[in-house]
Amino acid sequence: PRSTLFPYTTLFRSRSPEYILTGINALDRKLNGLEKGKLSVLSGLRASAKSTILSEIILNTIDKGYTSVCYSGELSDKSFINWMMRQAAGKRHVIETAKYKSHYCVDRRAQNMIADWMGGKFWLYNNTKHFKSMELLEALEQKSIEVNADLIVIDNLMAVDVASLNNNNEYDAQTKFMWKLKEIAEACNAHVILVAHPRKRQGGFGMLRLDDIAGSGNI
Repeated sequence: PRSTLFPYTTLFRSRSPEYILTGINALDRKLNGLEKGKLSVLSGLRASAKSTILSEIILNTIDKGYTSVCYSGELSDKSFINWMMRQAAGKRHVIETAKYKSHYCVDRRAQNMIADWMGGKFWLYNNTKHFKSMELLEALEQKSIEVNADLIVIDNLMAVDVASLNNNNEYDAQTKFMWKLKEIAEACNAHVILVAHPRKRQGGFGMLRLDDIAGSGNI
């Protein structure tokens, strides 16, 4: 059988890493951006603005000409888009609704301008259809290949039914799910962001560590 080992000369001729800048300067300085073909895990305490940061990254990458494919298991498609629209519009182009104080919406003209600006650079999965892990991953991979996606976002692991990968062992199922995400990142030459919640913790707030992420240690 042919060896799977590569000579040094082959490795030296491999393509240079390609990075997608998130537009969040502090993050880009630490990571050089998001490397295509790789997987990142985003975690944070409840109400720590994970979804807001994801929307901001997606909007910033669209502005740089990149294409994103997203699955949001916690927010409906309408809620996700409305949230993103408000971020894209900014303070000058949102209006306070008469019915609820401190509740804002984007005026119709700005909505149309934002939709035209996105111009097929953002695709949101219909999360009312199904949540089975393999069906979801196959749909995301197919769409990512179809639109040549640069960024794939899954928010979040707990909103995906991974049991079909191993009904008897949740951690093993999560491990298989992670490996499949890595395969998709490499096959699509895209960066994948997976949101994973942290374990419940005692003693209030503190910096999260890798071991604080809930679920399989392989995450």
